[in-house]
Amino acid sequence: MSFKLSIIIPSYNEISNTINTVNNILEKCDNREDIEIIIVDDNSNEDYSILSKNNFIKYIKNHENMGTSQSRNIGIKLAESKHILTIDAHVKFFKKGFDKEIIEKIKSNSNSVMCLPCVNVDNNKVYYAGGFNFINVKNPELSLSPFLLNNEEIREEIREEIPCVIGGAYFFNKDWYQYLNGMDGMIGWGIGETFLSIKSYLAGGDCKLVKNIRIGHSFKKGNYTINKRDLYYNKIFISQTILPLNISPFLLTLLPQNKEKEEAINLFKEKSREILKSRIMYENILNVPFADYIKKFNLD
Repeated sequence: MSFKLSIIIPSYNEISNTINTVNNILEKCDNREDIEIIIVDDNSNEDYSILSKNNFIKYIKNHENMGTSQSRNIGIKLAESKHILTIDAHVKFFKKGFDKEIIEKIKSNSNSVMCLPCVNVDNNKVYYAGGFNFINVKNPELSLSPFLLNNEEIREEIREEIPCVIGGAYFFNKDWYQYLNGMDGMIGWGIGETFLSIKSYLAGGDCKLVKNIRIGHSFKKGNYTINKRDLYYNKIFISQTILPLNISPFLLTLLPQNKEKEEAINLFKEKSREILKSRIMYENILNVPFADYIKKFNLD
C-alpha cells in the first residue's frame, strides 16, 4: 500500500495518552487509508499490546530506552511515505483534514522543516515557535535550547520563516531529513529540534511555521526526563559537528562544572572518531556560513 503521510509517535510510559492521540488522528484525518501511524515504544514499562494489534498502526518496541530523537529516527527510517509528520504522544488535532494540508505543505517545501503552533490544553495559551538561545551567558544551561513565544497579541507579527521548529509536531520530506542525516548523533532527550533546524538552514533550506493548523499539547504529561549528561553531550556534539569549531571551547566553559559535564566529556572522548566522521560529512553538505544564519534571525 502507498501511504500519503507517515506519522511517527515516540512514546514512553504513555499508553493512555498514545491511544487518545491515535484515536484523534483517525477522527480528524481526511482519509484513514492514506496515513501510516508508526508508534515507537521506547522500552516502556506499560503494556502497549493493544496498539500492537491495531491494523492502523505499525508498532515498534525499543529494547532499551533511547530517547525521543533516536526513537523518531527509528520510526522515520521505517516510514513508507516521503511525507513525514512526527508528533508527541500527548497531542490533539483540532482541524479536520489536517493531514491533507500537511502533505501539500511538504510537497511545496521539499527543503524545509515545518512545525505547528501548540495550544496548551491546561491553560489555553498558544505557543508559537520562537527561536533558541545560541550562547546564553546569564543562564548557560539554556545555551542551544529552543524557546517559545506565547503572547496571543503578537501572533500576527510572527513570520512564516523561523529559526527553530518546536517538538510537539513538525514535518518534512523524508529525503531532506535523510540528506541532513536526521537525528543521528543525538542521545536521550533534548535539543534535537535545534540540531535539525540549524542543519536545514546551513544546507540551504529553512524552517517554517504553519500558523493555520494548531494542535493541543499537554506540557505536563510527557514522561521523558532530562538527563543532564545526555543534554550536555548533545550540546558538545552539535558544537563539534555543525558549528564553527571556535565556538565549542566557549560553550564548554559555560556548562556547569559538575559530574554530568565530566561524564558528557568522557562520552565525547569515547565517540571522538565517530564525531570526526560526522564533522567531515557535514562539511560536504552544509555550505551556508553559520554567521549568515545568526545574522538572519539576530540570534545572540
